[in-house]
Amino acid sequence: MSEAERKTLRVFISSPADVRPERLIAERVVQRLDQEFALHLDLRAAMWEREPLLASHHFQDLITPPHDTDIVVVILWSRLGTTLPGAKYTGPLSGGEVSGTEWEFEDALKSYRERNGTVNLVDPAALAPTDRGE
Repeated sequence: MSEAERKTLRVFISSPADVRPERLIAERVVQRLDQEFALHLDLRAAMWEREPLLASHHFQDLITPPHDTDIVVVILWSRLGTTLPGAKYTGPLSGGEVSGTEWEFEDALKSYRERNGTVNLVDPAALAPTDRGE
């Protein structure tokens, strides 16, 4: 398969600031998968840290919106992030005040619903082994 024939998949990684190490792990996973499947497709992580930001704009204005990507990964722990300016950013589904992470999740979910796409939600705690002596 030629490079021109390979499909590019963009993976949007969304999270608040309390999971920075996990964001970097997710980026490394995308990079490893890109290497593993390089003959078949081109995988690219979309992360705000990798996009040019301007002091004259709100950072949310300048990042790739989740609806423009193919896969959205939302990483959460103990917080949802900083509330966005309500006059410009309301939840695409809720219509209410939202944080950046909430806005990104709602934007992705709205897009998948409009395209009749599949949404898979995974709770890593459900996948982790437990210490119940089982």
